[in-house]
Amino acid sequence: MKLVSRSLAALAFGTMCLTVAACGSPRMVVPPDTGTTPMPDVGHADTGPVGMDAGRDAGAAMVDAGHDAAASPDLGMDAVVVLPDVGTDVGTDAASDANVDVGTDTAVDGGHDANTITACNMPSLVGAHCASGTCAAGATCAAFAPMTVQAAFGLSQGSPDPAHTGYSVLESPPVVSESAPFTAAEGTLCAQTCDVSAATDTCGTCTRCANVLTQMPLIAAFGGVRTIYGTTPPFGANTGLCRLDCSWQLASSGAGCPDSTMTCDAFSSTCIEACTTDNECNTTYGITYNGDLVTALITTGAEHCDHTTGRCEANGNPTATVGRSCTSNDQCAPRSGVCLNGGLCAEFGCMPGPLGASLCGSNAICLPTNTSPTAVGLCLRACNTQADCGPGNSCRSLGGTVGGFAGYCIGTCNTDTDCAPTETCTDTTGATGPVAGRCVPRCTGVGLVGAASGGCTATQYCAADHTGAAYGRCVDADAFCGAVNTMALPAADPTECATNYVCDETLATPHLATGAAGREQFGDGHCTPACTGTCTGGRTCVTTGPLTGLCRMPCSVATPTCPTDQTCDTTLGFCVEVATM
Repeated sequence: MKLVSRSLAALAFGTMCLTVAACGSPRMVVPPDTGTTPMPDVGHADTGPVGMDAGRDAGAAMVDAGHDAAASPDLGMDAVVVLPDVGTDVGTDAASDANVDVGTDTAVDGGHDANTITACNMPSLVGAHCASGTCAAGATCAAFAPMTVQAAFGLSQGSPDPAHTGYSVLESPPVVSESAPFTAAEGTLCAQTCDVSAATDTCGTCTRCANVLTQMPLIAAFGGVRTIYGTTPPFGANTGLCRLDCSWQLASSGAGCPDSTMTCDAFSSTCIEACTTDNECNTTYGITYNGDLVTALITTGAEHCDHTTGRCEANGNPTATVGRSCTSNDQCAPRSGVCLNGGLCAEFGCMPGPLGASLCGSNAICLPTNTSPTAVGLCLRACNTQADCGPGNSCRSLGGTVGGFAGYCIGTCNTDTDCAPTETCTDTTGATGPVAGRCVPRCTGVGLVGAASGGCTATQYCAADHTGAAYGRCVDADAFCGAVNTMALPAADPTECATNYVCDETLATPHLATGAAGREQFGDGHCTPACTGTCTGGRTCVTTGPLTGLCRMPCSVATPTCPTDQTCDTTLGFCVEVATM
């Protein structure tokens, strides 16, 4: 078994890299969710008036509703950077500039003057372009050289593993057409850090705190703005950047952003990077069976880069309605539709207020996604009980009544009682606090594989929901195992494996703390069926000690020969696997 060779902890560095020449490539710092449910947003405390979490997933349901402790929105969107104006001005500028247009053009200027320069988005201001390399007090001019995301984060490309469902294999040589540009601060950005969980936004006039960094699912999955910080971002998991305010519009890039390299993000109402290629919209991550982190392209429900709006968008279904079941944005309304976690369509463009429910339809409600005065509303299914929402969703309380409804449907949960009686909540606790739960089908044969599990497939087993539980949720039977931060619940059996399964490596490395030198990010090995006395290839079924249940080659000081990637443990008398970095 090969140890994870490229963990996020090993990729991290300690300070924000403002120039590639000075600091090298940016590095990811937030570990991925390797579970079988959509990626949770472990973001931050919610501060606004509505229980919407603006984070995003790399999974099929592209909106992460997060883990809201109260009825309030998660302002931690993933957010923004731009290119300077490098064109030639045919008209008259209000002031001279160095590659940045601060005036009014009478003709198109290098493709960068599509929007209007205002007092809020002029160069040098926080969240705007750097003018002559300078920014307003409190902001730093950030810039990254043009590069692919694979080069920026030191990741290889991957494709589906035909031998192990759900895993990837390395693509060698890389497929050039599958690379994706990393557009964050491709030109310049007057960057100022902020805390997305703060009760009061500290960014000031014309800006808001958000954690969006490009529209790429991979970047969103690993924490947005946090991907360009080290293991100690200024505000930890809540680190964001001050972004320019804007107004989202259905058929354009919106109003308020300075040029066509930016577009208005509907969730945060801030200017973020406009997409440039379809690959940006569909690049996420995968993990190989050996534990390597790779990039992967989304193929089911793939989106395209709309160069008119600057947004990653699905083709959509013109007949889709709010609350319709979905597995991707492609099954919801074109441009304005989004498939929420929990598998229900929502739709941007409504105006929040007392009449919000009727504007969205008889069974829907319009809620803001943030506290910006320019926030666009989101229509989503309304409810009074969980039964109104259906499988995979909870009925989140509004704290009041709007249009006859006391709540709205969203695919998050805090406890099992938030879900349908036939479901369990994947609630757990991470290193930084509660991790967003998902309502998933309940199984009853705890520890058992396949049909005996009471609801899992032949390649899954029923993992206990909590200590002593008579029910659980289905997880892959060959999951990573052996480390404290693998995907099993903390309260599950320490072996993290099904009944009559064992972890196929317990001795590869010592168990180090999470984040220590890139070790054990995904575990030491995989859960595998325990041997019952018969092994092949000269191996023996071990019956005692830490290797019990594994087929291993006997060895000794006199005969230390072992298979490739293994070494002789003369104390145990068997070959054991060697960790590689």
